[in-house]
Amino acid sequence: IMTQQPHDQFAKQFLAELFEPLNGEVRVNYEIHAERRYVDIYFTPPATITKNAHFQALGLLGQMVEKTCLLEPFRSPPNQSDVNNCILKLLSVHNELQNHQARQDKNLLPQEQLPRLWILATSASEPLLASYGTQPNLFWGKGIYFLQEPLLTAIVAIDRLPTTPQPLY
Repeated sequence: IMTQQPHDQFAKQFLAELFEPLNGEVRVNYEIHAERRYVDIYFTPPATITKNAHFQALGLLGQMVEKTCLLEPFRSPPNQSDVNNCILKLLSVHNELQNHQARQDKNLLPQEQLPRLWILATSASEPLLASYGTQPNLFWGKGIYFLQEPLLTAIVAIDRLPTTPQPLY
């Protein structure tokens, strides 16, 4: 398949020729056959959201779903592979939304209109959180760890959430 961008075609040919003497395998236009993936929960709130009693009754969970989001609950602590698979699902959803938007009006959706991923983990180890450079967020409080902002992902370590009379749900 030929690319429509001359620069891309040149770069591919140039790099392929540059790597040829290395005796490795060079694959130009390598097709990725993505396997079918399923998001556990994809939630879109009503267009005109008001802080109604249902959202408030859900407590922290209600705050999470005030904007379109993906929720991936885990019954046991997730590992890096689990988190990576969740992020891959999120990026696939973002890609679909951006492609749809581009076909509509040739513009990309702003970052704040893309869904966020909430990984709901019974617990999350320090090494796992550190490996993603997670940061606590003062607004959200203890137990919720955000990955770098462009990823729009947070790991909710349920065992680290503060004990309050207000429920998670």
